[in-house]
Amino acid sequence: MRPRARPLAGPALALLTAACADPEYEVERGEHLVYAWEPELTPCAGNLAHLDALVVHVAAQLDLDVERFDPLGYHWVRHETYRRFFPTLEETTGSARWGDAYAWHPLLDHEVVHTVVDQPGACAAPTIPWEGERWQDLRALECDADDVGGGLDEGGVGVMTRSITLEIPAAGSYLVERFGDDGIDAILQPCGRCPWLAVDHGLMRVGLIELQAGLHAIRYRAPAGALALGGVVLTPVEVDMP
Repeated sequence: MRPRARPLAGPALALLTAACADPEYEVERGEHLVYAWEPELTPCAGNLAHLDALVVHVAAQLDLDVERFDPLGYHWVRHETYRRFFPTLEETTGSARWGDAYAWHPLLDHEVVHTVVDQPGACAAPTIPWEGERWQDLRALECDADDVGGGLDEGGVGVMTRSITLEIPAAGSYLVERFGDDGIDAILQPCGRCPWLAVDHGLMRVGLIELQAGLHAIRYRAPAGALALGGVVLTPVEVDMP
């Protein structure tokens, strides 16, 4: 796992702990968001970049000037800490309060959207091109990679995710071949104006899927803590109608 960032002190730490005197956080700063986590937790390397890009994307969809935002914060806390902060919301995974997002999940896009909306789908993933009539993506997921999000909780359990985008050239039927290690799965969704409202489609090992033309995103998910290999192949096919 990558080394932890050193805790900030002074005004920067005061910003993060304005709502609660404890715990102290370890933090990383992005252009538009500060990512903070309790020392017992282990974030993946891509968390900050993912959420920082999400802020920009959501602001653009809402016609907001991200450069005028107050600093946003995302706090990944332990479940017991979350229950102490929000005793009436202990059944929830996250909450947006005091201008920041708090969650016992390392990445919770929904709460970051709330913090953007409170300011006075997010499709920021890299695009993988087609190779002739075939599209394919194969990668090893590991928490140390800069394009992988997620992390391990204090018990050493968690998930990691990686997102990419692809352009579907034409509406029609596509043969999907998903392969990889046991425990890794993938979902596909169209990239629209409000990607956080889009419907996810789980990708089967082998099968046909109907897709519309346009930009789509695939998100891989696997248990964190160990290297996981996964990939998807898409091939357009003509289906004879009865």
